[in-house]
Amino acid sequence: MITAAPKNDLISFQQGVNPMKIRSVRFPNSAFALALVVLFGSLPAAAPAHAQDFPTKPLRLIIPYPAGGASDLTARAVVSVADEYLGQPMIVVIRSGGGGAVGAEAAAKSKPDGYTLFMADPANLIILPQVQKIAYNPADFIPVGQVVSLPALLTVQTGTPWKTARDFIDAARKEPGKLKHSAVTFSPEHLMFEALAAKYGVKFTHIPSTGGGPALASLLGGHVDANGLYPPVAFPHIQGGKLRALGVAASKRWPLLPDVPTLAEQGFDVDARLWLAVVALKGTPEPVLGKLRDAVRKISDDTSFKAMMGRMGQQVDYLSADDLAKQWTADQSRIKAIISTIAK
Repeated sequence: MITAAPKNDLISFQQGVNPMKIRSVRFPNSAFALALVVLFGSLPAAAPAHAQDFPTKPLRLIIPYPAGGASDLTARAVVSVADEYLGQPMIVVIRSGGGGAVGAEAAAKSKPDGYTLFMADPANLIILPQVQKIAYNPADFIPVGQVVSLPALLTVQTGTPWKTARDFIDAARKEPGKLKHSAVTFSPEHLMFEALAAKYGVKFTHIPSTGGGPALASLLGGHVDANGLYPPVAFPHIQGGKLRALGVAASKRWPLLPDVPTLAEQGFDVDARLWLAVVALKGTPEPVLGKLRDAVRKISDDTSFKAMMGRMGQQVDYLSADDLAKQWTADQSRIKAIISTIAK
């Protein structure tokens, strides 16, 4: 069981006053005013108008992990161009802790008006609900759009003797438990190591991390032997000669690292993919959802956004809300099977 860390905004955000002007009407007497409310219903009539005007103030995009990880880096690329398609800025808000549960809970408790969005991934929407008690319901989130899908890279320092995944697994088999890795507990990259251990008779020591940034620091600092890092986190250090990717935990090679074989090509059938998707709250007005979905689609096709993704070693992998919902369903079964394998 993971104990959720205290809620902590690493990046603060203060909402401004709603700039929409409220027009007051003077009624001749209170009875007449009450009659108008009863006959026409002032609140229901106002909601669609507000939805049509959306957005009229900055939006928040909650990230459930510390700065420097794949979620944070992708989110910053998203918000850098969001104002072009929404007419208002979007602000990154980090609420880390509990393996992503703290940020998900904060997002789930927000008002379903479209102004607070969440950068979701398999860990907080699929994995955590299967392995621990959480204080939010994943069903309260509805898809806006996926922006990227990333494979974990089995990564080591270049000074180590391992040149392939086979080298690394053989070393782990000779000295059970000696080789260490760091990852958010129950994240896809953590499950990658657990699946390797369960399927191929090896044992690793897991050092819990709060996110991709701290996990990277642990590897660069020599505190662990290997990690499952995602391209935007690992790519600059692979290019810089500090890290070496031994294998790609996906069905095909990563286009920006074409010489690195998949784990399956090396005899290890393990899949560890991380998708990152913008989601909203259940109950968000349909006109608002429509605008958000259209904006995420346009952001994903934005030339500047794609260039930023390329510099980080990743490619845009947009999915519409409908396709994203189908993927969630498919991943439920896939990840449940992985967890059951580990539990044996």
